[in-house]
Amino acid sequence: MHHRHLVSHSLWTPAAIESVITRGDLADWRELFSVAKQDRRVSDNILKVTSRIEPEGRAILARALTLELRPGLAAKNLQW
Repeated sequence: MHHRHLVSHSLWTPAAIESVITRGDLADWRELFSVAKQDRRVSDNILKVTSRIEPEGRAILARALTLELRPGLAAKNLQW
């Protein structure tokens, strides 16, 4: 799935992240979380995006996956 907000393969904007979370398929999620595992900025942006959207379904899963990949982020991102 090509996301109009994904500027390049190495730059995941909050809009691109939201697009994957709300409309992406499994392959999109794998790509996003593969990058998030390596790049703390992407992980931070996932948590910011999921705190802005309705806390159900995909947003809850995305947040849980991010915190599982990067447990150190949990302390500063507990709001929901």
